[in-house]
Amino acid sequence: EDIKNLETQINSLKKYKTIDQLDEAAKLANTCQKILTDCQDRAKLCNSREVNFNRDQTDYSHLTQMGKEFQPFYLIWTSIDEFEKKSEEFKTIPLDKLNGVDVEEMNDNVKKHLIQSIKTLKDMDGYGELIKTAEEERDRSKEFEKIADLAVSLTTKGLQERHWDELKNQTGIDCTDKSVPIDLATIINQNGDLSKEVVNLAKAIADKASREFQIKEKLETLEKNWKEVEFGTTPYRNKTMNIITGWGDIYKVLDEDVQEVQHLEVNPYKEHFLKEITDWSHSFQNITDILEALSKLQTKWFQLQPIFESPDITKSIPHDAAIFAKADKSFKEIIRGLKVTTNVKEICSDENLLGKINESNEWLEQVEKGLNDYIEKKKTL
Repeated sequence: EDIKNLETQINSLKKYKTIDQLDEAAKLANTCQKILTDCQDRAKLCNSREVNFNRDQTDYSHLTQMGKEFQPFYLIWTSIDEFEKKSEEFKTIPLDKLNGVDVEEMNDNVKKHLIQSIKTLKDMDGYGELIKTAEEERDRSKEFEKIADLAVSLTTKGLQERHWDELKNQTGIDCTDKSVPIDLATIINQNGDLSKEVVNLAKAIADKASREFQIKEKLETLEKNWKEVEFGTTPYRNKTMNIITGWGDIYKVLDEDVQEVQHLEVNPYKEHFLKEITDWSHSFQNITDILEALSKLQTKWFQLQPIFESPDITKSIPHDAAIFAKADKSFKEIIRGLKVTTNVKEICSDENLLGKINESNEWLEQVEKGLNDYIEKKKTL
């Protein structure tokens, strides 16, 4: 009985042809869809129970065919209804509350459904007037594409004051006064018929804003990440001092972010962020140099420190022992600095640190050479 009722309702829907019948047709289309879905669900349940009780399955192919034939009529009237309502509604929403992608998706779906349904109806007889109505709405949807594109452009994430100024200068679209809410309807009224050139200019400015915003986000991510990159420390031997650990973790982050900055340096949209990108590039080069020098210093210190603990060595090569003492003091001062902060970027921002480390490395190279000379002399005795 419900299926017969559905068939009657669908046949009534097929009689609607013109736009002045939209409200009734859309309402009936939605009613039919609800009845169809309910009938399909109950048919599926019935067949499932018939399988469970080993009974022959009832044939509901007629319902399936009915749904297939109903589809183009449903899509035409519901799509036209959505377009008529939302195309006007979207125009009155202030830009700061509008989602341009919603506008674009609505229009794309309407256009797609109308094109698909028109094609289906053209293979059927007696629906010329309905096809004409659908084609007129399809054309309106195509014309609305300019507004949809503009909506996406004007609600692009990342638009800044400089972009709004550029938009005003290039297109005449003035959204610079943020104290006054502005919507698409106002823009259309102020600028008349939107030309394709104006829409494309707005799209180009929005694309630039979006790409610049991506750079801004990457720079903010760098800033955030490097607040958390720390030198690891662990007690050394008698636990009177610490040594640096975690080199691998630091280098992993450094290598990834150096590549990120290198990509930003060749990004065609870098101009507004040139100083920040250059600062990061210099900072990473400095960090790289300091890490290499400091790792070398700690390794050499490890090798030589136990040797120069021996009083015999100190007495035998006092000059080299004195140089080692200077390097030892310098290295321990650097290590003590980790008690204040272990943040890699902050520590490496010390302009004097690299020079201090390089000087200590030179001292240890002298010490190592003196020690090797002393060992060779002892071998010849």
